[in-house]
Amino acid sequence: MKNITTREFVNVNERIDDLRLSHPSTLAFLPKNFEDAKDRQSLIYSSSVSTLRKIFNQEKIDVSSIENDDLKIPELQQNAFEWVGPVIFISASYYSQNPDAVNVALELISSYLKDFFKGIPGTRKVKLSIVKEEEKGKKYQKIDYEGDVSGLSELSEIIQSTRNE
Repeated sequence: MKNITTREFVNVNERIDDLRLSHPSTLAFLPKNFEDAKDRQSLIYSSSVSTLRKIFNQEKIDVSSIENDDLKIPELQQNAFEWVGPVIFISASYYSQNPDAVNVALELISSYLKDFFKGIPGTRKVKLSIVKEEEKGKKYQKIDYEGDVSGLSELSEIIQSTRNE
């Protein structure tokens, strides 16, 4: 069983300015509480961020950091038989120049998760969010996915279909 929802998201550029963070120019990971954190010290990443950074770097997928020299955002460790992914941000300019990079990133995540869940019986739930900049600095869409690993393949089509709606 899978659930995919799409909704408007806060203006990422304005929120980054409010929180005094660095603007990403490629793919980036956003803290799980990016929309509603009261200040920059309360930001927190999903525990999967450091693993995905390593995987993306190995495969030469550009990932921008929103952290500054004076801020290191901690990760929240979650122990369960589910994988909670980070919020992945895709800038409009990066997507228009590299639409295949998003597909490669999703394939890498899917491959990693197949290994991650090996030997774990029962339901293996995945949660992943994608925020895509639709209009440079103006409009953002958030796609939330919850389901099994095989359903991740549908995210590429959904990400592409959000363009120019």
